[in-house]
Amino acid sequence: MIRIHIDQNTILHNTSLQAGDDVYYSIVTNNVGSTPIHVGKVLRVESSSVIVEQVVIPPDNSFLMFRKSNQANQASLSGYFAEVTFKNNSTDHAEMFSVSSHVVPSSK
Repeated sequence: MIRIHIDQNTILHNTSLQAGDDVYYSIVTNNVGSTPIHVGKVLRVESSSVIVEQVVIPPDNSFLMFRKSNQANQASLSGYFAEVTFKNNSTDHAEMFSVSSHVVPSSK
């Protein structure tokens, strides 16, 4: 098990990181990333660190990323109504390129 410490000046931008996600690292050289290498599964997320069930230890200054589990995150919405809120916390100008959904009537 390893603890990946997140610097207090760094904001964890992706709040969807959760226990069960897979963590990978890549080494970036001249703006080109290496093939991602599996670090392990997230055991828990704390305010300034992520606890990972260790497979390998990422080197210093490597780029960390995560992948959601297909088993837990492949279900579609079901029901009659859905409400979605898109939020941009950036002060820079941003545009949304595309939004789509898959709708299947659950009953008639």
